[in-house]
This record gives sequence, C-alpha cells and structure tokens, in this order.
Amino acid sequence: MRETAVNKVMPYFGFGKLKAEEIQAKAAGELVTIADTSAEQALSKRLLDVLPGALVIGEEAYAKDPSVIINLASDSPVWIIDPVDGTSAFAKGEPRFGMIVALAVKQEIVAGWIYNPVTDQIAVAEKGAGVYFHGERLKTLPATDMRNMRGLFGYKLIDACKKSSLVKDSELIVEPTGAACFDYLRLLFDKPHFGRDESQIHCRALSDFTSPWDDAAGILMHREAGGYADHWDGAAYDLQSPHDKGLLLAPDHESWLSIRDWCGTLLRKS
Repeated sequence: MRETAVNKVMPYFGFGKLKAEEIQAKAAGELVTIADTSAEQALSKRLLDVLPGALVIGEEAYAKDPSVIINLASDSPVWIIDPVDGTSAFAKGEPRFGMIVALAVKQEIVAGWIYNPVTDQIAVAEKGAGVYFHGERLKTLPATDMRNMRGLFGYKLIDACKKSSLVKDSELIVEPTGAACFDYLRLLFDKPHFGRDESQIHCRALSDFTSPWDDAAGILMHREAGGYADHWDGAAYDLQSPHDKGLLLAPDHESWLSIRDWCGTLLRKS
C-alpha cells in the first residue's frame, strides 16, 4: 500500500496537481481520478503477487463492470480494494482520504488495512488477533447511557435528525467525514489520529448504502476492537448482503438494540 501510494497516489495530491481531464464523474456526486484507477491496477497486481491464485475486486473495476461482484462468492481468497477512499477530498487537495484493503477467505473477512498516505500511518486487523495501530491495540469505547454516547450517522439519518424533535434529547449525532476510512477509525481512537483532531465516537449508523470496499476492513476492525455490527434487521453483515440493507455498529449488542430502536423512531417521525 505504501509503495502504491508513493508511486500512484501522492504524485497527484495537492491543489492543482490533477488536470481537468484526470478527474471524471462516474455517478451522481461521485468522482474518479487517474490516481484511483492507476492505484487500483498497481495494487491489484502487487496483492496477487503476495497471494497467487487469489481474486481481486476493486471499487473502480466494479464501477466499470458490476458483474465482478460475483468474485465475493468465490471460495478462493479475495482481495477487496478501495484505492482512494475520499476521492472528492483528494481531488480538492484536502488530506481527508486514505486507502483500504481487506482480505476475505471463503466469504469471511479475515484481515483489513486502512492506510493514510499523507501521514504514513496504518491500522491493521486480523480475525481473532485484534486490531493494531503501530503496535497499539485498539478498543471501542464501552457502552453507556444513550444520551452520553456519540455516533456518526449517514446522510439519510442526518436529514431525519434535522426534522425531528428527538434530536434535542440526545447528543448522539455527528456528521460523517465523507471518507469511510476516517469514520471507521473514529470508532477506535480515543485521541487525535491521522492528522485530525476529533474525539472518539461510540457508534456508526448507515441507513442505506454500504459497499465491501468501504466497509469490509472497517467492520473487521470494529469487531476485533470489541464492537458489535449487524444490518438493521439483525442479520449478520455478509459480503454478499444487498448493498441497501444498511449497517449499524455499536459497542455491544444491548447498545446496538437501543440505538436501532431510537433510529427507527427517528426515521418514522421524520
């Protein structure tokens, strides 16, 4: 990841570094740059060198050919790549972006990496072995009364909050950063991280879209840090789950249920 960042990502980072023709819109509100595509290609090749016989699914490959999602159903090892998470910020020359890699074996997430090319810092998780940041083992915050917890809400829930009188009864609401890598790490750090001076949060609530390149590594890290993550209907997160099932991460199952019920009331009243 570091090698790819040095050669394929950072040369394009900074105000004015990207030419207009090197930035394209791939969907409504979503950008892709030459850094995204070249980094995904280079990282895919290097990861296959590390694990011959594996498959790869990257965000940009999926954008061009959604049928590659079938790779997630394979019994072969699968590398899952987000080459530049936070492309909009990257394209503006803002340092709110990172690289995400996860490894799945027989459809189970077994390892994950979140790397910040700007600060050269990385968080690493392995199933059953914990999640670490440069030698420091990370833990989620313990559950507490809901009014004392803080959480990152997806944009649909943020909109519901603005319409609801329930918001004044809770300090739960925090705006997302726009980069999944930073949002997941905010569940794990109790001090400034990756160059951002932000306090740790208890939960993350996405009421609609999820994707394996955004979420697989982060979910593994959260679980390895002691947290609980499921879809809103209580079904366990699965790499093949429909992308519109939403996702809720909380310190434990009891707090997960409380937050889910509160969010359900919030959405019904919005």
